[in-house]
Amino acid sequence: SSSQGSLPNSTSVLVPPRRWNMRADDLRSLLSGMQQLDAEGYIKPTALPNPDPSALPQADLTYPVGASADEIPQPVLDEIARQNYKVGDLFRSSSRDPAADLDPRALTTPLRDGLLRGASSAWRGNPETAWHWTHVASDTLGEVLSRVRLDEFSGKITLTASNAPIPLTVTNDLPVTISVVLRMPATAGIETKDLGVIRVPAQGRRHFRLETEVHRAGQFTVDVDVTTKEGTKLGAPKRLQLQSYTYDPFTVGLT
Repeated sequence: SSSQGSLPNSTSVLVPPRRWNMRADDLRSLLSGMQQLDAEGYIKPTALPNPDPSALPQADLTYPVGASADEIPQPVLDEIARQNYKVGDLFRSSSRDPAADLDPRALTTPLRDGLLRGASSAWRGNPETAWHWTHVASDTLGEVLSRVRLDEFSGKITLTASNAPIPLTVTNDLPVTISVVLRMPATAGIETKDLGVIRVPAQGRRHFRLETEVHRAGQFTVDVDVTTKEGTKLGAPKRLQLQSYTYDPFTVGLT
C-alpha cells in the first residue's frame, strides 16, 4: 500500500488489472520504482489485514440467472481440459536429460499457462476470443508434440525373410528425454514385436529394428504411430510400404 496524495495514514491497494499484459521490462520498472519510493520514505508497504473469519459479517451473494450466458462456454472449458491432459501426459513422459539439464516443468508449465489464458474471466461474454486463445495454445502444444516423430523413410522396404526386421528411427527435438511407444495396427499377413516403452534422449535420435513375422508374400501398407505410454499422439503417423518375398510352408508345399 502507499500514501494517497498528502493525506496522512491513508492507504491504497495496488493490484493488477484482470488483463495483465505488462512486459517484463515494464514490470521491473514498476517494482524498482516502488522500492525507490519505499527507500525515500514516501510509502510504507504493509500486509493486508488477516481478520478472524468468524468475526466477518455473512455476505449475501446473488447470481442473476442471465449472468450464466456471459460465462466461458462449456465447450471451451472441455477443449482446454482435453488439451491440458496432453500437457500432463507430456510431463509424465519426460525426464531431465543429463546433457540438456532442463527440468521438464520448464517445458510444460508455459503450455499449461497458455491454455489457462483461454479460460480468463476477461473473455466473459466474448466466446470468440476465448476460442481464439484456446486454439492458439492448442496449436502451440501440437507443434511441441510434433517434435518427437518418426523419420521419413523414402522408398519401399523389402523383406527377404519371414523374420526380417523393419528399420525405424525416432527423432526427439525437445530438450528433455521422452519415453514413447510405437503403435502399429493389426495387418493381415504380418506380425510385429512390441518394443515396449522406448526412451529417446533430448535433441537426439534412436534407431530401432522392429522384429516382424511375415506369413505370406506380397505388398503391405503399414501405418506406424509414435505416442506416449498413455496414448497421446506425438509426431504424425508414418506409412511404410513393405514388399515381402517370403512364402509360408503351406504355400511352398502347394507349389
